[in-house]
Amino acid sequence: MTHLSSYPETGGSPSTPELGLSIEYVRAQGPVQPRLYPRFGREMANGLAAMTLAPENEITIGIASNISKRPRNEDSSVALHARSNADHTTIPVTLAAVADGMGGLHDGDEASAITVLWLAETVADTLLDSSQRPDRLSATSIEHLLAGVISEAHAAVIANTEQGGTTLTCALVAGDTATLAHVGDSRAYQLDFVAGEIRQLTHDHTFAYRMAEAGLLTEREAASHPQSHTLYHAIGVNGRCEADIIRCPLTPGSAILLCSDGLWRPVGPDDIYTIVCQADHPQEAAEQLIETAMACGGYDDATAVLVRMPESLPAVYASHEAQEVATVESPLPASLTVPVE
Repeated sequence: MTHLSSYPETGGSPSTPELGLSIEYVRAQGPVQPRLYPRFGREMANGLAAMTLAPENEITIGIASNISKRPRNEDSSVALHARSNADHTTIPVTLAAVADGMGGLHDGDEASAITVLWLAETVADTLLDSSQRPDRLSATSIEHLLAGVISEAHAAVIANTEQGGTTLTCALVAGDTATLAHVGDSRAYQLDFVAGEIRQLTHDHTFAYRMAEAGLLTEREAASHPQSHTLYHAIGVNGRCEADIIRCPLTPGSAILLCSDGLWRPVGPDDIYTIVCQADHPQEAAEQLIETAMACGGYDDATAVLVRMPESLPAVYASHEAQEVATVESPLPASLTVPVE
């Protein structure tokens, strides 16, 4: 498998018309963006049109980022969408990811770029090979894929930076199921517009929130605790790195938001829900979320990747794993599901 932009600079990934899935478009923000061009140049050009011209009954994506007052942006993000070449009988697959380089380390931007690049290239290689190995898109295989990518990216950051660390929260949406992998304090939310609620899918891997989970602090106390920014899990730091893996069924019209703490700290879940609900398109929503974070006094880099399911799901979206996925519960308590008035 080829990694770390070792593809020749041809402006696009290898042509694979015979395969069931092809990469339709790629969008990215932050320090990873120029590193993706050698492999995904053609698909990144397609990503500009994909902001507004997504076909009916297909996933739509918004991605936005803002550079803070810090010397450099340390947030990297990507959205990659693949679908069948011709017969449309293969489930569409979307990868979304946010990595927030650790500001206390010298190579936070480098760590986030390496991690997101490694993830995007590995997932792309797997998707392009999926017609020859259909089992690679099973729920269990996707879980192993994401867990393996994080372990490999962890090693790559250690090997290629003197002092680098990063969070990573990513989602691989295959049909009507999202599989998430999570390390650090970036977050994933699920927005259900029929039920009128937003649900946090991920744990924050900070010492303050670990104390809150143990009952030593309230959630409000944890948010302002001195160790609310101190991570006990991060890619590139502290030897071994293991990710939380979460599977989540998706309903028509629902959405998954991935964001760095530069967004979720100044903007609460109720406001996130309202902004996304009122926006005409995920791209508009993502941009408004970032603008709101800055207006609320956000001082950190802020990034949002919003993936919205089509209002009606074509039959091809139906997952053969749906019965199994329905039995998998979020590791978070029900109290973190926030009904929106």
